[in-house]
Amino acid sequence: MTRGITILGTGWVTPLGRNLDGVCAAIEAAQEPEPATICEGGRSWPVLRVPIADYAEASRLPRLRRSGTLSLLAVTAACDAVAAAGLDPSEASRMSVFFATTDGGVQYSSRFFGEIVSRGPGAGSPLLFPETVYNAAASHVAARFGCDGEAVALVGDSAVGIVAVTAAANAIHSGTTDLALVVAVNECEAVSCAAYEQWGVLRGRSRRGNIAGEGAAALVLGQRPGKVGVSWCGEGTPFRTAIEGESSLRRLLGQVHFEPLPSLVSLGCQRSPLELAEASACGPLLPGAHQQDLRATLGEAFAATTLAQVVAAARFLSSGQGSSALVASMGISGGVGALHLTSSAQQE
Repeated sequence: MTRGITILGTGWVTPLGRNLDGVCAAIEAAQEPEPATICEGGRSWPVLRVPIADYAEASRLPRLRRSGTLSLLAVTAACDAVAAAGLDPSEASRMSVFFATTDGGVQYSSRFFGEIVSRGPGAGSPLLFPETVYNAAASHVAARFGCDGEAVALVGDSAVGIVAVTAAANAIHSGTTDLALVVAVNECEAVSCAAYEQWGVLRGRSRRGNIAGEGAAALVLGQRPGKVGVSWCGEGTPFRTAIEGESSLRRLLGQVHFEPLPSLVSLGCQRSPLELAEASACGPLLPGAHQQDLRATLGEAFAATTLAQVVAAARFLSSGQGSSALVASMGISGGVGALHLTSSAQQE
C-alpha cells in the first residue's frame, strides 16, 4: 500500500513535445506524429523522435556536453517534474532517484563496441564508455540536482516503469527518503528496432506492432497534500506465456479494492502479442472506463511510455475528469506491474 503518497510534479519529453496539456490533447485526438526512419544494413524502421529543440538546453550543462540522447532526455523530463513540484534547490537535493530503462544507452553502446569489433581489443573510446552503463543517466539526473540520497537504476521491460514507482513508494514509507524522483527513458537505435521487430513488438516492414518511440517521463513523489495520490502500486510474479501473464496480472489486481471502478484504464500492450491477455485480466474494470492508448501517438518507448501513462493518468484526474485511474503493464520479458491513482476528492 502507498497511503499518503502524492504526485507533486510531473514532466515528460515526447515526440509531440513537452507541454502536458498539448500532448494529452493530441493523445485524445489520436494524432500521430510524422515518423522518421532509421536505416542500417539495407533495412529500415519507422521511429518517432523527440525534436532536438525540446532537450537541447540539457546539452549545455557542462556535465552533459558529451552525453547521449538518453541522458539528455532523462534530465529534461526530471527538470520539468521538479519545477512542476515547486521544489527549491535544498529540497531537490534531498530527493532519491529511481531510474527505469529498458535498453539503456544503446546509441553509445553500439558505437563503443563497434569500435572494438572493427579495430580490436582496447580500441573502445573512453569518451563513449561512461554512457554505455545502465546507471549513467541516473547519475546525471542526481548530479543535476545535487541529490545526496540513493540513485537506483532499474532495468526491465515496459513494466519496470511501474516497478520504479513501487520502489520509490517503498523508500518513502520506510523513511529512507521523504521525496523521490522517478524517471524512465528510452532512445531509438537500429539494433533494438531489429530485435523488437523480430519479436513482434515493433512495426517494421509489416503493419504489426507499434512504431518505435523515444522519450522520457518523470514524477516527483512525496507525502504532502496534492491533487493526485498513489493509492496502490505493485508488481506481479514473472511469466513465460501470455496465459501465465494474464494470471499474474489478475492476482495483482485482486489485491486492490476498486471502489468506485476506475474512471480511466490505461493499458500497455496495445498492438503487441500480449494485448489480449492484458485486456482480459483487466476486463472487469473496463466497462464504463475511459481508455487511453499512448503508444498509438507516442510510439513504443517501453518503460518510458509506461511512466508516461502515469503522467497522463495523473493529468486526467487533476483536471477533474474522474475519481480514480488504473495503469497496468505486461512486458515482453515477463514483467508485470499495476498502479492505482485517486483524485484528492476521492481520498477525502
